[in-house]
Amino acid sequence: LVDKNIHLFNYKLTKSFIDSFGDSPLEQALESLGVNEKVLSFIAEKIHINVIDHVNSVHPVKNINSLANIKQKKIILSNSIDEFILEALKKWNISFFQEVYGCERFVRKYDMFVKILKKYKVHANEVLYVGDRPIDVKLARKVGCKCVIISNKASWSSLNNIIASEPDFIIHDLKDLVHIVNTL
Repeated sequence: LVDKNIHLFNYKLTKSFIDSFGDSPLEQALESLGVNEKVLSFIAEKIHINVIDHVNSVHPVKNINSLANIKQKKIILSNSIDEFILEALKKWNISFFQEVYGCERFVRKYDMFVKILKKYKVHANEVLYVGDRPIDVKLARKVGCKCVIISNKASWSSLNNIIASEPDFIIHDLKDLVHIVNTL
């Protein structure tokens, strides 16, 4: 959806954008592509609208309901917007996440992650961060927690890129996350 919308204004996604998109809000990421200030908000809003419209065509990750078997708190910290995440969770009848933090609630994902740790009074080494991209591994390392990367057809990154980022665990199905949590 990002690629489709920025092409309308003659901008192109770069490898560095794709590799780094995930630690900052959409508007900031678009700035890195050199998007003109005059159209930046318009493009970002158009992408957000397309994302909301897209919720009906998105399917849940395989075995997402197995996460209900994990007794620890589960929080979503995402570069998607709250509205999209909440609509998707509602559509899929998922209610086992304690909180959702979408991209409009932070400037940098790292800073929000640290705030969440403080809010719940937990240490980073007590947290298991789940993502699907090498930038998620970088974030987990920076925060100081273990990282699980999901590699499947819904992932943004190739398996080779994920392996190269050296996460603590790579899974292809969320049911495997239950086993990891139970063994840590």
